[in-house]
Amino acid sequence: MRAFVQLGLLFAAASILSAPAKAQQPPLVGFLGGTTRDENLYLVDAFRQGLRQMGFVEGTNVLIEYRWAENHRERIQPLADELIARNASVLAATGGAGTGSVITTKIPVISIFGGDPVKLKIASSFSRPGGNVSGVTLALAETEAKRVEVLHHFLGGPGTIAVITNPDGPNAAFELAALSKAASDLHRQIRVLKARNTEELEAAFATLAKQKPAAVQVTGDPFFNSQRQRIVTLAAQLRVPAVYEWPEFVEAGGLMSYGTTLREAYRAVGIYVGRVLKGDKPADLPIVQPTKFDLVLNLKTAKVMGITVPPSVLIRADRVIE
Repeated sequence: MRAFVQLGLLFAAASILSAPAKAQQPPLVGFLGGTTRDENLYLVDAFRQGLRQMGFVEGTNVLIEYRWAENHRERIQPLADELIARNASVLAATGGAGTGSVITTKIPVISIFGGDPVKLKIASSFSRPGGNVSGVTLALAETEAKRVEVLHHFLGGPGTIAVITNPDGPNAAFELAALSKAASDLHRQIRVLKARNTEELEAAFATLAKQKPAAVQVTGDPFFNSQRQRIVTLAAQLRVPAVYEWPEFVEAGGLMSYGTTLREAYRAVGIYVGRVLKGDKPADLPIVQPTKFDLVLNLKTAKVMGITVPPSVLIRADRVIE
């Protein structure tokens, strides 16, 4: 009997050793967008590209769960909490979700910041953020000032620049301050209109149709980017020069844009998420700052609107759509 027991134990041990090891579950990445899914699929592709550069392919060796706040800032934190509860290894906070909106110390967070994360008290410094958050800054305040200069040179003569801003945007105060100073330095008058939702956006352009400004500047904001086709259409009806943050507005038929590219920012976030999955800590990952700013012009739109692009502006263009 004892021999049979020993033989049974040997067979059991052999079965355990010969059984295939249980497949290890790939790490989970939580992707949180503050705006809408459909308008940002091309940016999600750029994010995936960054992950692939670090050796991570969605569905193969990494899983991604997506959540979209649909331009409702009050939904951002609950959605982040939901992804954390799903045991995400790292959170990618984008589209306005990254600038002071997500509060957690439980997992690493890689964010897109519209403004200065140090001034916003999210990071200790650009070179060493120091906490569980790092990412990419878009430097919106600095580029808002440059866009005022672009319109100033475009107009050549006097005229008021209408500025459309989202007062609920996390960087709105910094952007407006930089923009106002630039306008003052150029002795250029501005008129600020606020739009935090589609109804206020329509109302702002209805007001501009009556006031007839010399030019329009739409500030950088995730909500505005999600409404870019509508904004470009409304601006075209004014038949005045308009400048935007992103080249996507110009590709949609807008006149011109000046700034960095969102695609590159999302790709950089994907790279940093991949680095975190490989063991790097956000505290040691320097916040990425843009190094290239492009002036993009749509001459086809200028022709349709009956606007002549000054040679001094045309010669500065990095890209021209004809």
